[in-house]
Amino acid sequence: MNTLTNCLLLLACGLLSACHINLNMAKQTRPPENVAVDFVAAYNQQNIDAMLQLVDVDVQYMFIEQNQLYTETADKNALSNFLKGYFKQNPDAQSAVVSSQQSGNFIHQVERALWQDQNGVAKTQCSLSVYELNAGLIINVWYFTAYQCDQN
Repeated sequence: MNTLTNCLLLLACGLLSACHINLNMAKQTRPPENVAVDFVAAYNQQNIDAMLQLVDVDVQYMFIEQNQLYTETADKNALSNFLKGYFKQNPDAQSAVVSSQQSGNFIHQVERALWQDQNGVAKTQCSLSVYELNAGLIINVWYFTAYQCDQN
């Protein structure tokens, strides 16, 4: 190879290395995705497949009322079946994430549910939810008793 070719190859390798380093740095500084926020976004689109991509095969969907724990679904297949029926009965159901914070493998959120009753009257309620992650996927979801949302 001639000197010019060698220089161009070294320059290209140097640029590629620099780009690779910059890409790695960009990946490291990028904030981690919030799987629970993505789950709610998929819920709002009634995209069951997208929701299921965010959960572990053994996902449990539970709600807590006073001192009782109720398991709504005990695995991914049961969650899929539950959501199909739920969206059929509640085609206008939406949820807004009021706040969300992750700590370790847990994400806790305040979610505001929005829907219309049988008379077309807009309704809203809030609930605290806690999502537990396993290898980046949702393994457990706990919803607490719904309450009147704050006005802010």
